[in-house]
Amino acid sequence: MLEALFALLLFLLLCYLGILFGRLVFVYTIERRTTQFCFVVVFALSTLIFSLALLGASKLGGLIFSARFSTRALRLALVADLVAVAVLCPLCIARLLLHGLHFRRCYALLIGGSLLLLFLRAWALPLAWLQRLSGPCLSWAAAAALWDAAAAVVAVLGVLAVAALSGYAAVTTPAAFLRPFVVKDSGERARVALGVLAKRQRHLLSLWVAKQRQIAEVRRGAPAASPGADTGARVWRWVAKSLRSTVRGGARGEKGDDDVARLTAEKDGIQAVSTAVFLQMSEIGSLVRSAESGATWRGLVDALLGLLLLLHACLKLLFTAISLLRWFFFSDAPAPPVPEDAATRVVRFLETYGLATSQGGEGEQRIVWVSLSLNAWMIVTSIRGLLLTVFRLVTTYTTFLSVDTTVLGLTVGMGAYFVGQLLLLRLSPRLEGASVLSTVLAEQLPRSDMYCHLNDLVFVLTSVCTLLAQQCMVPPQTATLHSLAE
Repeated sequence: MLEALFALLLFLLLCYLGILFGRLVFVYTIERRTTQFCFVVVFALSTLIFSLALLGASKLGGLIFSARFSTRALRLALVADLVAVAVLCPLCIARLLLHGLHFRRCYALLIGGSLLLLFLRAWALPLAWLQRLSGPCLSWAAAAALWDAAAAVVAVLGVLAVAALSGYAAVTTPAAFLRPFVVKDSGERARVALGVLAKRQRHLLSLWVAKQRQIAEVRRGAPAASPGADTGARVWRWVAKSLRSTVRGGARGEKGDDDVARLTAEKDGIQAVSTAVFLQMSEIGSLVRSAESGATWRGLVDALLGLLLLLHACLKLLFTAISLLRWFFFSDAPAPPVPEDAATRVVRFLETYGLATSQGGEGEQRIVWVSLSLNAWMIVTSIRGLLLTVFRLVTTYTTFLSVDTTVLGLTVGMGAYFVGQLLLLRLSPRLEGASVLSTVLAEQLPRSDMYCHLNDLVFVLTSVCTLLAQQCMVPPQTATLHSLAE
């Protein structure tokens, strides 16, 4: 009972952090409740999975949760995460795309049936009982095959997301550290562009407030009164409006609804443009800060760190390409492509050269703790950059999609990204078979060496494409500066 209560409190805390994280990633507070619910639930479930895996690999986890409860909680969280990513979010996206059609009841029934079916897939006892009860009426083998197919699709999308983000970061991160030291003459132009964007933002905000007032006036059914109007005139207009509304109530109501719809569409358009301007201001602001830091000692330190990151990216790209060539030409080689996680290899490297000591089982537990901690930290710090980049690209180049549809699509990508990290995560070899995470993944998402090969291939392709795009295309910040200067 205490274990369940503590797990529930942890989940609620992660939900609150998901609300704060959504406000940090996206410019505005998510207005639609279903969109906010999906984003918060996927974030909380994904981080809960990593928290349970982290506690299960440490001695602290044994004091809080038992192994049996950890296995059940991790299985339930993983199933719920897959259901939210593969079923709930796509149905919400379809509802937003088909907003003009009145399928709300069918939509609710479809969601309820899908959730019930997929949740029952995770429990063998209720599934067998319902199968005996229903007999040949329901095809549970088809439901199991559908579940496996949905889980495989989410797993492949997650591995692709992890590889694409790694390849993109391998090129752009060293460039971001080296750019302030190399480019030092763009600070003044960036300040001028930032002032122009600030004026545009103030104008857009004033327009948005004006549209909001017009919507309120139309809903009240009366124009705004002038400051010099007396009380008698206002009372007479109210009496006249009441008589007109009594005589022509229906026609005026329809006209008012049309006006509200038109003004709401205009307000949403202004909000979308204001969001794009805010994102441009954040980019130009980062360019101003980097230009200011490039002329100080911090610019030199960042440049040295950028050189180290560039060397690390080149070595990683080289070794990954060699591993791919070896797998392609010598596919019968017995050695696996990635036997351990990257953070685990770092800790073992430190142990080899005497920078860290291992003491039997405690050393294995410490290696697992460091590996999961580093992976969780890298995931939390990198997921915001991924969501913000995709959100900026979608709101810039696909104006036909609403902001809620974009947020739901990014929610699916975030959940798949966490699943891909789980599949690519490797614990120490001695604890790999006995860990709670490996047991649950073997039941719901079986690992395969093809995930590692796919991750390596997409990482190399994304790195090469990002490098070519950096060389051949104009960066967004430079294009913004040129457009504002003109």
